[in-house]
This record gives sequence, C-alpha cells and structure tokens, in this order.
Amino acid sequence: MHPHKAFEIMTYVIGGTVEHRDSLGTLQTVSAGGAQVMQAGSGIYHGEAFRGGSAEGLQIWFEPHLSEAVKHPATYNQYDHEQFPTKAQEGTSLKTVIGEGSPVHIQTEARMYDIQLDPGAKYSYPLSEGALVAFLAIRGSGEAVTGNDAAVPIAHKDFAVAKADASGESLSLTAGEEGLRVVAIELPEKPGYPLYRK
Repeated sequence: MHPHKAFEIMTYVIGGTVEHRDSLGTLQTVSAGGAQVMQAGSGIYHGEAFRGGSAEGLQIWFEPHLSEAVKHPATYNQYDHEQFPTKAQEGTSLKTVIGEGSPVHIQTEARMYDIQLDPGAKYSYPLSEGALVAFLAIRGSGEAVTGNDAAVPIAHKDFAVAKADASGESLSLTAGEEGLRVVAIELPEKPGYPLYRK
C-alpha cells in the first residue's frame, strides 16, 4: 500500500488482470479491456498487482487543478470492457475510453481512445487546435502522416506526441500486414491552471 493525493490515476488493462485494493475498503480485479480510475483527492492508500503471464496495461496519471482536487474525497471506480462505446467501420474499431459516451468522468479535461486497425486499414484522427495528442502503438505496425509531412513508420511500443499547426489538420494512421493498435490520449496544451511539473 502506498499513498497518493489529488492526481487522477487510470489503469487501462490490455491483457491479463489487475488486482486493486485501497484504504476505502476496495478489493477488485480488472480484466482485459477494462479500467480502474482512482481520483486521489484529499488522499488515499492503495496497492495493485498484475496477475498472469499475459498481464499488461497502461497507467496514466491525469493532472487536474491540484489545489482544487485535493479538497474532494478520494474515489475509486471500475469499468468493464463492455461498458465503453465502440464504433467499428471499414476495418477499424474506435473505443472511447474517456470522452463522449464513456462511463469515465474525471476532472481533467481529457479524451482517450483505443484504436484498432485491420491489416491495410486506415484511420484519420482529427487534431484539435490547442490540444496535444499522445499516441502509443501497443500492437502491430504501420505508418502515420500529419498534414503534408512524409509518412513515418510506427511499430509496437513507439510513442509520439502530435498537435495541429492549423485548423482542420488530422493524423492519418495506416496499418501494416499485422494490423495496428494505438492508444491516443488528448489533453489541452494549456489547461488554464499551473501544472505540478511540466
């Protein structure tokens, strides 16, 4: 068990299971495709463990306005894969982890998507002005193109941050022979409050 304050911490499970326990009395297991969201608020102790040889996940620390977040009690919420909205079309699947239709609600202004492309499929991610989008390839390979730039190869574990230079820009993803799976997290470049660490 270890302490946290104020930050909003999401563990998104890619494979296997994650066990969680905390000082609120929570004892839960999250399976693949699910997420646990801990809003640390005024303070919480928790512990977690990945179980199984295929266990894999992402832990993302979102930063709300810390001096405001610390005034609220800590919370823990858990979500199963089936609770997230998913749109499938033309060889692509877009799962909204945080954003419109998602059950996850946090104080930080954020959007998060799990994007899966079949071999050869394409997907265009619209870039919003004033926002930064982090892309992490978690399976497969392919290439990415922004605006008039040359295509950049991407593969498993590659990480990049993109932002729009002009209105209406997008980042185009094309999957290679083994397909491509990317997690995208979008945040405002200037959130309107001081950040703990830039």
